[in-house]
Amino acid sequence: MKYIGELLILTLLFIVNSRVFFPKNDRRDSLVATSPLALLLAILLILSWGLDIFSLATLLLSLLVLLTNFHALFRYKDRLYVDRYSGLMKFWAVITSLSVISLFVIICIFLPAITPDTQKGVTKTVEKYYGNHKSGFEKANNFNHVNAECYEFSLLPGIDKKNVILFLPDRRGDVEAYLPYLNLLARNACTTYTADFYTNDCRYIYPSLENKIFRKTLLIIESLRKPQQFASSREFYTYNMMLEGESLISLAKAKYGPDCRYFLVSDVMGKTAISDLQKKYPELISGTFSLDSIEDYTSPGYGFIEQTEPLLARYLGKEKEPDALIPRLAAKRTIAEAKKSWGIKQK
Repeated sequence: MKYIGELLILTLLFIVNSRVFFPKNDRRDSLVATSPLALLLAILLILSWGLDIFSLATLLLSLLVLLTNFHALFRYKDRLYVDRYSGLMKFWAVITSLSVISLFVIICIFLPAITPDTQKGVTKTVEKYYGNHKSGFEKANNFNHVNAECYEFSLLPGIDKKNVILFLPDRRGDVEAYLPYLNLLARNACTTYTADFYTNDCRYIYPSLENKIFRKTLLIIESLRKPQQFASSREFYTYNMMLEGESLISLAKAKYGPDCRYFLVSDVMGKTAISDLQKKYPELISGTFSLDSIEDYTSPGYGFIEQTEPLLARYLGKEKEPDALIPRLAAKRTIAEAKKSWGIKQK
């Protein structure tokens, strides 16, 4: 959905720019009103999905198009007809149009890999909560600030939910970064419950930037720019992941009841935390598994970026992989370990 939104905004920007080359002197310049709409949509897209290089580029282009059309907007507001466009206006229209087309093509090249077979029959439900790890979470309404987004991946109703996989994403990724893997777990009748948390008592970066918009991108940049320093902060991240794990378990208990057994899965940043949580709750957690223990999983800590974020994958020297071979392998290994811990015989 995020990429579709970006492509829609770029299409609107192209329409705004192209009108310069086809003036109609007997009409008001109504298409220019599309430029503030494009900027508004770019802002809403970032608020909904977070900031990355594509959404930032789309926002900057939208702002540039709006600024270069400021005079035309005032003419439209004053109900003036279009007489002609200046040479400078046409120059900027060419520059911005070429930029829009270039960005459109680049986004199309790096679109996430589409693997519909991984989603077949899977139901994804989302629940939003407000609160924090210390005081707990409550269901959010339209007037609450959302601090947690919880996701359940499962097959259609009727599947046993007495055994559930709890997944704690690495914070250089988010639930979306692991989507093919989570869908495959559910497709194999393993209900999976996971969450993204953004609270004031569990901060990974600067307090003012600890939110859905900035955190993921800034953590990725920090880990790539200073890998040794990032690795040395293991205890700090483990503490935060413990807080998130505790809240995830609490929310799962409220959802599935006291008799449900859980199998904890995480990635690099949560590796130690899930082990400590199993020791703390041996009656609830039957076992744990860390994705970075899979040799063929070549992007530990960032999720399955060969499917979900091909541009980041390219930067790390990997290629877009539309067949989801690595998520399939990871799901197979996870399910085998989970069923073993639950005492369920493999078929």
